[in-house]
Formats: sequence, structure tokens, C-alpha cells
Amino acid sequence: LTLGPLSETDSIELARKAGCPRPDETHHISEGRPRLPRGRSPYERPHSVGSGVKKRMSLAEEKSLRSMAVFGRPVHIGEIAALGIDYQIVSWLVDKGLAYRVDGRIVPAEPDGALAGLGKKMMRKLHERAARAILSTWPDSPALAVEACGHYEQSGSHANLGNVLADR
Repeated sequence: LTLGPLSETDSIELARKAGCPRPDETHHISEGRPRLPRGRSPYERPHSVGSGVKKRMSLAEEKSLRSMAVFGRPVHIGEIAALGIDYQIVSWLVDKGLAYRVDGRIVPAEPDGALAGLGKKMMRKLHERAARAILSTWPDSPALAVEACGHYEQSGSHANLGNVLADR
């Protein structure tokens, strides 16, 4: 039984067996310590975020990661811009293995971990920001208006929820 990191070949083989979308990138991202996706999203793939990396994360990176994690899905670059997140921060998160790119969108590697320990007030604020970002990026999309309403619901902002419904 080997407890050390997997070889590149073993990482790729494990990722393929798990049905990950980009198995060839697994070893680079996980440094040989992949975690198999738990089925939350078809965009997930093996990844590892060591505590050393988290300790080196700046406050801006942490806030950006949380803002993207609350979406619960891959985040479009337009939504990231609407959140006011500098794309350089996103690049740093990707470089550190805390997020990755999938089909031109950004996916936080561990969204549950990014949101863990946040109070209700902060979660409400994040959901409200997500709703606003969705609506400003996709003003003509009924499906995404429904998603924005879900975020407004979770934020407790029923007045904004009513406004979105009245506008559609």
C-alpha cells in the first residue's frame, strides 16, 4: 500500500476511470493527490487543495473564490466581471489549484470548503451579489432569471425577487 502521491500515469488512469472531463490535467492540478468527484457536478474532476496553499491565499483571492462558489455551477467570465473580480485573481486561483477552467468558465475546486463557516449574513450577501451578476450578464435569459430568483430567495431579498418576476 503506497500512501505517497500517484504517478502521472496512475493519476490519469484514475481520472479516466472516474469519468473526469480532462484526465490529462489531473496530475498537474492534484500534484498526484487526486480526490474523486462526489457527483455534485459533471464539471468536477480530481483535485487537491493542500492546507499550505490555503494559507498562502490572499484576502482578495478568498473573497473571489467565495463569490464564485455560491453560484453552485461553473461561472461565466461575464458574471465574474459583473462581480467586480479582477481576472488576474482568477488566474492565481487556477494556478494554485483552487479553481479550474472548464469550457471557458471557472469552477471553484472545493465550493463547499470555500463557503464553510460563513455566517447567514455573509451567505445572504453572496447570494444577492450572484443574483445581480447573473441578471446583469444575461438580461434576456428567462432560465437564468429563474436562477437569479433562487439566489434572491436564499438572500432573503424578496423585494428584488418580486422585481425580477414582474419584469419577465
